[in-house]
Amino acid sequence: MSFSQEIQKIRIDPSSAYGGTASEYFSKIEYIPLESTKESLFGDVTQLIITDSSIIIYDWDTRSTLFFTPGGKYITRIRGKENMYSNINYEQASHRVTVSTYNPYTYNVELKYYSSTGQPLKIKPLTLKSMEERNMLPLGDGYYVTTRNCLIRPGKTPVDSTVGLVEIYKNNQLHKSMLPCNQQKDMSFCTLMGWLRLGKVVQNNSVYVSIPLRHEVYKVSRDTAVKMFQFVFPGNRSFSGQILDSHDKTLLNNIRDQISNDITKVMDVSNIFFNKNLLFFKINTRVYISKVGTDNTSIYNFIYDTTSGRLSALERITADASNFFLPLFDYRVSVFGLEYYNENFYSSISSLKMFTERDKTADRHPVYPKNLEEYFKTQDRKSNPVIVKMKLK
Repeated sequence: MSFSQEIQKIRIDPSSAYGGTASEYFSKIEYIPLESTKESLFGDVTQLIITDSSIIIYDWDTRSTLFFTPGGKYITRIRGKENMYSNINYEQASHRVTVSTYNPYTYNVELKYYSSTGQPLKIKPLTLKSMEERNMLPLGDGYYVTTRNCLIRPGKTPVDSTVGLVEIYKNNQLHKSMLPCNQQKDMSFCTLMGWLRLGKVVQNNSVYVSIPLRHEVYKVSRDTAVKMFQFVFPGNRSFSGQILDSHDKTLLNNIRDQISNDITKVMDVSNIFFNKNLLFFKINTRVYISKVGTDNTSIYNFIYDTTSGRLSALERITADASNFFLPLFDYRVSVFGLEYYNENFYSSISSLKMFTERDKTADRHPVYPKNLEEYFKTQDRKSNPVIVKMKLK
């Protein structure tokens, strides 16, 4: 997995990232409580999708996909099967929601289709065989992008086999395999990471993916994977070239053990997309800090201005009167990052955190909009989460 093409290097030092107040970054911030009824209650936001006509939640705890209106009213729920994990994706051009579910007993990935408000579509489900759980991200016109792994598990010997880390499917047929990886040739990657994280934001039928450890970024479409640039992190947050090029199995296994609880090394970069001259991305470490913080090892989501070189961390943006002194993010942003749709960012806040922060800032006498006034009067700390919608300036 070595390519000689010379590309732009974007040097990123998270410790130097700027912060600021909410009103400095966002022109409008809205809070959207999700309706809490016996039918609509769920555990946590594992995946969040925003469409023009709905807010869609996938909840691992209940194995459910839930649909709410843009204002937070409950529409419907699709219940999944126990012991099976689903991924949800949205194709904006067709207004179609895809629920892909992996069956670990049959090794089938089944794709079912729904409208953006949760109504089953009269489209025959697609099924493909796979030994791995797959997230099938739609690129449009019946094409899907998914990823493979080359993981060398502890105690296993690398094998001389090559897989494409990125695969493109046309319906249920493999269309193209890209970014080849071989366990013996790419031993460090397959030992220390072993898999590629799929992007979330599809722009012009393409998605950005980054090679873990080396952080080379590719723009992937249905037919090509074009290397665009490379993130370069400080030495204390990245792996040396000597380690990345190593074929010493003992050394690599020792390093794998050493980083099992590491919160500093940047393993990979995800959630990469552009908005004009702004580059958005998220860094991922082996483990995450369990609460939102602003120190160097607690920030994961960044905005990089490609014109000025200014780097900002979303976790360092603080509340002010423009968002009623309420939180913008909770711990979910550390693991999953923010969602982005039609020029807006979205996050989710647990009701526990909403009520806790309300009580902390009561002395500032914030003036809440009507929907939040009603929420605080009628709901409690066990209610469904609240969605935060943020319009970037």
